[in-house]
Amino acid sequence: MYFKNVSAGYYQGFSDIKALLPTICQQIGAAKLTTILQINTLGGAINNPALETTAAYPHRAFGYLGELQTYYDKATQTKQAEQIVRDIQGKLTASGIKAHYRNYPDAELPNWETAYYGKSYPRLQALKRQFDPDNLIRHPQSVKL
Repeated sequence: MYFKNVSAGYYQGFSDIKALLPTICQQIGAAKLTTILQINTLGGAINNPALETTAAYPHRAFGYLGELQTYYDKATQTKQAEQIVRDIQGKLTASGIKAHYRNYPDAELPNWETAYYGKSYPRLQALKRQFDPDNLIRHPQSVKL
């Protein structure tokens, strides 16, 4: 089974996505591929803002995290799956959802440095220069030197 799985952003509460949900749910219902928008609740140390300046995880003010998943049976459906994700992501971005979870990566996410790492990115770059000055650990969305 093939799938595309990406972050669908962080939310303070239901009001952040309330206006979008009817359109997104209609699109998911009309999709020819199995598509899921999963909303996860966050709490505990994740929501401790004091840790934001010392940990890599930056988005501690948010209580919810969205995950967008599309599943399909054939490689020939990849472009269709990617378009479904692209359309929904576009709606989220247009409504102001700009913070995303790094472990649900999206190769097409614009401004991924800020979306994934927020204000932590310069600090992570300094650590990268210190511990990986030759940039041995790298991929298209790795922390840049």
